[in-house]
Formats: sequence, structure tokens, C-alpha cells
Amino acid sequence: MNHRLQGGREPGSDFAGLAAGEVLVGIRAQALAADRRAASGTIVALGPGSAWRAGDRVVLIGAAGDDISDTFAGPQAGLTLLPPGISFEVGALAAAMLAAPYRALLSRGGLVPTESVGVFACGGSGLYAVPLAVALAAMHVIGVDVHSAALDRARRLGADLVLDPRPIDAPRAIRVHTAGRSRPGGLDLALVTGEAAEWLDLAQACLAPGGRVVLAGAGGSVPLAAGNLITAEQSVMGVGEPHAVDLEAVLALIVAGRLDVGGMVPPRFALADITVARAAVSADTPCVLVRP
Repeated sequence: MNHRLQGGREPGSDFAGLAAGEVLVGIRAQALAADRRAASGTIVALGPGSAWRAGDRVVLIGAAGDDISDTFAGPQAGLTLLPPGISFEVGALAAAMLAAPYRALLSRGGLVPTESVGVFACGGSGLYAVPLAVALAAMHVIGVDVHSAALDRARRLGADLVLDPRPIDAPRAIRVHTAGRSRPGGLDLALVTGEAAEWLDLAQACLAPGGRVVLAGAGGSVPLAAGNLITAEQSVMGVGEPHAVDLEAVLALIVAGRLDVGGMVPPRFALADITVARAAVSADTPCVLVRP
């Protein structure tokens, strides 16, 4: 198969790293996540068999290559069309930080309206799950963290309860907050984004009967409260990398006005300052964008 990109290739463009067997497109980048998790831009070159058109505004989930560059080649299967009116920066943000929690909450977690959601370790990448849960019409959105700054941001982004579990009985506080006339208290869905095993233990303790936990950040061996899995019919599931369909759904929420990203657009740097941009990524600033 011929893997050369054809038509519209700009002088000096580098579309290296073409994977065998894939239909590729060449993209002139407009905004990229500093950690290479996502990029947005305009198609300027097409591989054989591509269904895209030169000039299409697109977003790519996943690494854009080993190095951040103003041009890159991406597989057609990983692209999502950027809707009119959505900026390149918002598209890159959605791909880098919002598609993953969407997959955790809805595609894997099966969240439906009227359910209560808890985000455990709601700083860092977990912060973006809070406004998504609000946009998906969860009855209660609760942020749980040990850092006051993370809790303050979760509150500003729509959480109706935030709490530090260290000085209080968190499961009891959550059961009281979520109880209603026709339902027992507790979380229907708990999203664990932190690495520490104790987050899973706490999340299970906060579930209502039949509740479920989605693990998005725990690594290594994680203990389960097996008795609760049986007696309370709880479930624990993992979630992997987001798919293009998850990104499409997030962009649709933004277009419909259900998800306001105005307070979430991250700091932006010039491509020439990529070293500074990468150094700015932290738990408090989990996403940084660069503009070529």
C-alpha cells in the first residue's frame, strides 16, 4: 500500500510516522495538549482512500506523535469533525480532558438522569468529571477530595456538595444528602480518579444498594470490599482510553449549550515555549495547550 499523503501538502510539512495499513490524513495543527494527548487542526493532506476533505476542521484523540509539531499525520479512524462555532482550543480541551470522564460516566458507568454521582479525587483530571455530570443531569454531584482548592473548584463547576473525608463520616454525610422519599441514600455511581487504594474503599462505602464504581485512575493491586459486592449488589468496573464517539458526544453537549467550558479553558503557550508549557502541567493545572 502507498502510504504517501497526497494533495495540499505544504512545503516543509513533516508527516512522518505513518503507520502501515491505516488510512491517514495530514493535519496542520492549531491547538495541541502539551502532553500530546490530543490535537486539533485543519486537514491539509489526504492519504489514499481517505473519506475526509482538505480544509476540514478536526480533532484527534491520542498522541499526535512523539514530538509536538505544527504538522502531523493521524489515522482517519481517530478523527472527529470539529463543529462550526467550536474553537480549536475548546476542541483540543474536549479531546484531552473531557472525553475520558464522559466515557467513564456514561459509556461505561451508564449514568442516567436522577442518579447521584460522586467524584473521588476531584482535583486534576477528575475535576472535569464534575461539570460533565451536571451536564448529564445527575440529581446530585458530589466532589470528594482532601485538598481545599480542588473542592472549591468542584463547587464552582456545579457540585452541590463537596467534602473532605478526613474529619467527617463521609459515607453518612453522603447518604443523608442524597436520601429521598422514594430512594435510599448513597451514590448510584462513584468515579475514582485517584491512584490511592483508599479512594476505592471509601467510594464503595458511599454507594447505595446496587451502586457501581468506575475506576479511572487506580493502578496496581486494589483491594475490594467483597462483602459489599454481594450483599449490596455493587459492581466495580474499569475504563480505558476514550473513543471518537465519546468526543463527539462531548462536543454535542457543548454545541447544545448544556456544557459550559468557559471556566475550563486551560493556559495557552506558543509552540516555541513547549518546555515551559510542559513544566506548567500539574495536579492544579492538568491540561495546558500550545498554539503553533
